[in-house]
Amino acid sequence: MKCKRGWFPYEQNCYGLFPELKTWNHAEIECMSYGRDSHLASIFCQREMDAVATWLTTNFNIDEPIWIGLYNVGSKQKKRWRWSDMSSANYIPWGRGESSSLEGDCVEMSYEDFSAWRVQNCEVPQAYLCKVAMM
Repeated sequence: MKCKRGWFPYEQNCYGLFPELKTWNHAEIECMSYGRDSHLASIFCQREMDAVATWLTTNFNIDEPIWIGLYNVGSKQKKRWRWSDMSSANYIPWGRGESSSLEGDCVEMSYEDFSAWRVQNCEVPQAYLCKVAMM
């Protein structure tokens, strides 16, 4: 089992960074085109976050936020977060003040600190991170 060239292997998955600017929905559609069970990236623990952040920092010169697969399935006032692969969101390392933000319904990784996630309007075009199961 391995990843496509340029993708990062972690456990049983591969991560790919795409610099093309897309809205959250268009980024999710693009990620889904890479294979079965492929979506905007879900990140389940600090160890996984650290591995992805190290890969991004080592291999790319990133100066813009990056879409990941976390989005709001609740209301604006009472947000409930879920991953685009439909898994539960138990690990969410919010940046300062972000957990109560009413700014948007989608989540980005900050380029200043990949472990500081922020709420953003889903219509803002951004780079994005896909995750696909290893082949």
